[in-house]
Amino acid sequence: DIFTPFFQVDSSVTRENEGVGIGLSVIKQIGQLLGASIEVDSEIGVGSKFIVTMPLRYKSQTQYEYLLKDINVVYYHHNEISSMVEMLGRLGANVSSQRNGQSMMDYISKVKVNVIMFAEEVLPEQVVQLTKHIRERETTYRSLLVYWYPLHKEQYVESFEYDLKAAGIDYCH
Repeated sequence: DIFTPFFQVDSSVTRENEGVGIGLSVIKQIGQLLGASIEVDSEIGVGSKFIVTMPLRYKSQTQYEYLLKDINVVYYHHNEISSMVEMLGRLGANVSSQRNGQSMMDYISKVKVNVIMFAEEVLPEQVVQLTKHIRERETTYRSLLVYWYPLHKEQYVESFEYDLKAAGIDYCH
């Protein structure tokens, strides 16, 4: 009862201690918002001990660590996993690394995927084919599709960007 608003153990007019009985209920509510817990050790006539335990951020955590929390990302690639996967994970995304077109299609048929990123080593022609298959299978939800092209192909981007976007790629970079 001590956490109930306006509750007082001694509610008599002649009580020894002042107060209206709201302090502990406020502390409990604030603690719940912060994910804290409150422990009480009390003995009548002796006193009470309250321990509030609350989770604190680690010093290494930043404001961006949960920027992509609950975002499902598929990273489609052929070679080694790039630093992109690690960076997306640090931002809080759930990242699935896929190297095979069929396994990727199987995965996205089971999981609601927010973003599909095609690595720069994947040829634009293959991205076009996969994109067409993805867009054909979408019914109620549309994933964001991104193609990362290599810097050395930047001068040729106009030769493949139109086909990619016509197939359903949302963004080329």
